[in-house]
Amino acid sequence: MVQFNLTVMHQRTPPSPLEISAKFSTHTKK
Repeated sequence: MVQFNLTVMHQRTPPSPLEISAKFSTHTKK
């Protein structure tokens, strides 16, 4: 979860809800 937050902060861009969902899904699946 921390890594996911870091990635978003590193991007410095408001990721779309779809992207967040996709990334979250991948993390949860892993």
